[in-house]
Amino acid sequence: MRESLFLSTVDIRNTGLRMYRVTSTIFRSALEDTVLPSGGGPDNIAPIFVPKNTLLFVCVWALHRDKAVFGLDAEEFNPDRWSKVKPKRWEYIPFGGGPRACMGREMGITESLYVLCRLAQRYEGLSACQNFQRAACKERVMCRAVTAKTLACEKNTE
Repeated sequence: MRESLFLSTVDIRNTGLRMYRVTSTIFRSALEDTVLPSGGGPDNIAPIFVPKNTLLFVCVWALHRDKAVFGLDAEEFNPDRWSKVKPKRWEYIPFGGGPRACMGREMGITESLYVLCRLAQRYEGLSACQNFQRAACKERVMCRAVTAKTLACEKNTE
């Protein structure tokens, strides 16, 4: 039972992060000429040449709703999908990846699991009500803090 509860909690967390990710887009700039191994051509399997200083971005919102990876119901909140779906590296990146991944990842994951476990301990069962309606969300390119501070920045000349 305990292992099942943990897996259910992780599946709920992963679904929440997939559907309502931390950021919608990840930007990177190519530091040197490089070649991406796939993604080009009519079948998306040809390599792509990326010249130095090219700005690249990944639309995490679209990546996490890819029907080829997450199934035809990719738009639905369905934690049970994780028993069947095993995304490959870079197909599920709610906190980004590589050396520039979100440094708050572990804290966020730990806190979310704690909250979900406490809910599961406190309530006998959780279910959607009969007249459940999905809350309206406003999609944005970046998440913004409500109490943001303006900083003076100088451009790096190197």
